Amino acid sequence: MSEHKEDGTSETKHKEHSEHKNHKTHKDGSKNESKESSMDYLKSNPWQISTVILAILLLVSIYTDGFGSISMPSIGSNSGGKAIEQYKQYLGDAQFEGKKDAPVLIVEFSDFQCPFCKRFYDQTYSSLKKDYIDTGKVAFAYRHFPLGFHQNAQKAAEAFECAGDYNKQWEMHNLIFEKGSGDGTGLNVEDLKKYAKDMGIDSSKFDSCLDSGKYAAKVQKDLTQGQTFGVEGTPTFFINGEKVVGAQPY
Repeated sequence: MSEHKEDGTSETKHKEHSEHKNHKTHKDGSKNESKESSMDYLKSNPWQISTVILAILLLVSIYTDGFGSISMPSIGSNSGGKAIEQYKQYLGDAQFEGKKDAPVLIVEFSDFQCPFCKRFYDQTYSSLKKDYIDTGKVAFAYRHFPLGFHQNAQKAAEAFECAGDYNKQWEMHNLIFEKGSGDGTGLNVEDLKKYAKDMGIDSSKFDSCLDSGKYAAKVQKDLTQGQTFGVEGTPTFFINGEKVVGAQPY
């Protein structure tokens, strides 16, 4: 657990969760492997998970007046309902869901093969969507950060973008996390093509998009931009510009 200040401007302290260290890249591209299994880690460090989810919910509640009189001007309470405009550098050209004038923008840098990203989807995403995204309080964006040691992450990310050609990117997002696993099962190219077909997407067009690597450069652009923002592992979130790292149960 680390504690730090934003460079010279924010006096707000926030904690960065280290659970994601099993899915972290270094500048030399090597994999950082933990000796503990993820389950053992969770059992031995439950306080870290509680701290991180408290942080993300606290920030969301502050921005959406969930706690009434609490304010935190140093981290963007003056967004004026235009978080997407104010924090567009984190959004880039990513797909997002929610209202454009939402007061909070959450940008997730994620990897479809990452077990911790799947945990966020399984434990938090649906509640976040129901309580904050669908109610207009939060705009949620998904950006790609495929880790090199996840053999199917790149193509899964491209499948998300290809599905976006038919406005079905979020349906693909959900299917990938629901059917995929950390060892790559359910994320092979043929699996991705089947998901698209099951969604009613024209198979020949989707298959051509995926096979041609139409969105390969876009996925890598997300990865590069994420690195410039200090992203090292997945999932990493930016909540109105504030970085929160690690899987968040709701």
